[in-house]
Amino acid sequence: MDANNPKVQEWEELMWKFQQALPFAKSGEKWMLMEKIFELKSL
Repeated sequence: MDANNPKVQEWEELMWKFQQALPFAKSGEKWMLMEKIFELKSL
């Protein structure tokens, strides 16, 4: 995320209203790494 870009900040503020933090997330934490569960491989 570009912390210095006002348009990005405006978008993030708008989207935060529609997103929900996971129960085990730290306060204010929105994005978390997840375990890979599937992978497509080229033939």
